[in-house]
Amino acid sequence: MNINKISSQSEDFGDKYRKSLINNYFVNKYFSSVEKLIEKVNFSKSFNVLEVGCGEGHSTNRLKKMFKHEIIFESSEYLNRQVIIAKKINPDVKIIQENVYCLKRKNNFFNLIILLEVLEHLEEPNLAIEELHRVTNDYILVGVPNEPLWRIMNFLRGKYFFSLGNTPGHLNHWPSKKIVSFIESKGFELIEIEKPIPWTIGLFKKVKND
Repeated sequence: MNINKISSQSEDFGDKYRKSLINNYFVNKYFSSVEKLIEKVNFSKSFNVLEVGCGEGHSTNRLKKMFKHEIIFESSEYLNRQVIIAKKINPDVKIIQENVYCLKRKNNFFNLIILLEVLEHLEEPNLAIEELHRVTNDYILVGVPNEPLWRIMNFLRGKYFFSLGNTPGHLNHWPSKKIVSFIESKGFELIEIEKPIPWTIGLFKKVKND
């Protein structure tokens, strides 16, 4: 097993923020749902937030504006070429290169970890969630394409026809119930879920053993 392996094929993450008005409508609804879930978090002093898998930093630019409390916000990305772009877009955010399977972070350090559109690209999603469990002390917020709706919508718009609508690089397919049960099996409890078409986004809290 190669834990450094993350799908080399992927969609153009930056491009989805630059396309048509229809595309922008869905993306805006997506981040509106993310913000609703963030509002469910119980913030405290010295609150630390980490976004894992920030890509080119477009999501980072949106996320950092959602917090109404004073926090420490950082991001990271596996591909160094995307880290370079993300830093240019977000010069005010600390962004480093790191692997989701082996984060360069202390145990129980972050209060909230955000993982958006990453799990579907991983060969070892189990290891990724276990690593998030190690690093977070409180919450994780996870977003994935809602299957099979994601592939149906791709197919209807004539995308990835010969792969039955599957986006290149999507190795895992997560119906809403499946992603919730999967993350709960890794030591988290669901706080709330949002389903902006065509995604599933869940806020989970770490279960602590007394």
